[in-house]
Amino acid sequence: MQLFNVRSLISPERRHALANSIISSSIHIICLTETWLTEDHLSAELFLPGYCIYRKDRTTSTGTSKHGGVLIAVRTNIPHTLIDPKHYPDYDNDDFTDVVLCKLAFSESKTFIIACFCNPPMGSSYHWSLQKWSRILLFTKMVANPNDCILFRGDANMPGTDWQTAFSQNPYEESLIDLYASHNLTQLIDFPTTQSNCLDLVLASSDKHIIDTCLDTYTSNNYSIGGKCLSDHLALSITIDVKADVQLTKPKKKLSFGSADYDQLDDLIQQNPFSGRCWSNPNVLLAEWYDWLKHLLRQAVPTKTQH
Repeated sequence: MQLFNVRSLISPERRHALANSIISSSIHIICLTETWLTEDHLSAELFLPGYCIYRKDRTTSTGTSKHGGVLIAVRTNIPHTLIDPKHYPDYDNDDFTDVVLCKLAFSESKTFIIACFCNPPMGSSYHWSLQKWSRILLFTKMVANPNDCILFRGDANMPGTDWQTAFSQNPYEESLIDLYASHNLTQLIDFPTTQSNCLDLVLASSDKHIIDTCLDTYTSNNYSIGGKCLSDHLALSITIDVKADVQLTKPKKKLSFGSADYDQLDDLIQQNPFSGRCWSNPNVLLAEWYDWLKHLLRQAVPTKTQH
């Protein structure tokens, strides 16, 4: 999993730079904060083929960006569902600006509630009140099953907190620390995620499925244009254990090219020629070509059990 405050994805150059670093790293689940996107930006324009993308953009009534904005991108082969607060009438949907939630189900014993959030700095009109924090945490606990591992990941903007001691002289931040503890959430990041502060947090209801948390220096360094990094935040990598407690061995299938209908494959190629969407990005273009080819092969080439 990855968490990264990207400090705007409005320009195509920024989106290309991010896509290049993500696709090269084969990241399975991505949480991005401060996307600054609006409804004018299509998710397809993020150049992330193979991902389901869920966004919560922060916009004005005129549709212009007001910074903020979060998204979760999940690989399409990972079983997951979006948790939409609009389906819960007892909760005020206005509370869920700058937060998006998904449930991941790797097995019956390995399920996660992932929340990506962005709490603006003190002084912003979008800054979260303690009451809003409490309502969002209560909602997350309400939708979670007893065995779900809850992972709150995002930019909390708590610069006055020392996470090695979990102490702050700022009353608001100290109240948040107590609120997290009251919901049995443990903060797993105790190192700076900017030049001097730990602003990007990973709050977990349990750490039994967490293998490692560390800086993702590859993404941080490659999210750049002309050698200049595009964010003053550092990307975080979170490794989780998703293996089922009991592994079931299933027969593997492989394509049987000896039994393929090559006339049909030739017809399919001529009827459905490859048309890439992003010729300027070779990594994206190659991923799109693979998806196109696999789709055609599944129609013309049978499978057989691999022994």
